[in-house]
Amino acid sequence: MLTAKYKIRIPPGCLAEFQADTGNNPESKHRILYNLSILAKMQTTIKIINLSLPFKLGSVNCYLIKTHTGYVLIDTGCSNARDRLVEELERAGCLPGDLKLVLLTHGDFDHAGNAAFLRKKYKAVIAIHHEDSGMVEHGDIFYSRKKHNVAAGFLARFLFRFSKSVRFKADLFVDEGSDLTEYGLPAKVLHLPGHSRGSIGIIANGEEFFCGDLLVNGKRPRLNTVIDDPETADNSVRKIVSMGPETVYPGHGKPFSMNALSIHPPAKMKRSQPLISQYPTPR
Repeated sequence: MLTAKYKIRIPPGCLAEFQADTGNNPESKHRILYNLSILAKMQTTIKIINLSLPFKLGSVNCYLIKTHTGYVLIDTGCSNARDRLVEELERAGCLPGDLKLVLLTHGDFDHAGNAAFLRKKYKAVIAIHHEDSGMVEHGDIFYSRKKHNVAAGFLARFLFRFSKSVRFKADLFVDEGSDLTEYGLPAKVLHLPGHSRGSIGIIANGEEFFCGDLLVNGKRPRLNTVIDDPETADNSVRKIVSMGPETVYPGHGKPFSMNALSIHPPAKMKRSQPLISQYPTPR
């Protein structure tokens, strides 16, 4: 029996792939066509929502993914950009009741600042890795990091407006291998500690990778300079590279290809932090 791989080519940012065995059996061909029709309904599209941070500190990316069952939002931005976020959701056709899952790549305030609001307004489920849950419950960005700084923690709460009113407890904990198909998204979660202990990434069909703040794209794609544990960050980047995704969607900066990541080393990093250019590119 001949094995063939079918890939539905749809606009950039769409995800769809199907593996099947083919043969001369009409029933087999009918079954394959039926499965392909089901797959077509599972096509997903990605909308990048770039939100400004307070005090002109830059911007952060949120990714709204439309599925056959509704919408999934990866990260939520700061509370200061709430009106803009709602405007972008409505523009995309995401109304109350349509947002099925709010998936946080980590617990920093510039990514989790609107999660509680979205749960209340859209009836969405909030998911995070359990290692970062204390950050959003207590409003402490150092809760899941090695080095604690009380003054910096207070300043972060002030700058990113993460007051008691926006703190929350997650509805769902995700970890390595968590499957998101229940929410209409053909993707799985990877645990990527390094930026924080509970940082995660999302891989969709081996092609689209959402990396949170482990990697950023300023002048060039690189490892984030804000790293809690260089050794675990190194292992996390190796994990991403080994999977060979086509496109990486960072928390800050524009999406980039894995080729760009493997070519350019990070700028002015500490000696204890790894050079991404040292990682072998998967073949």
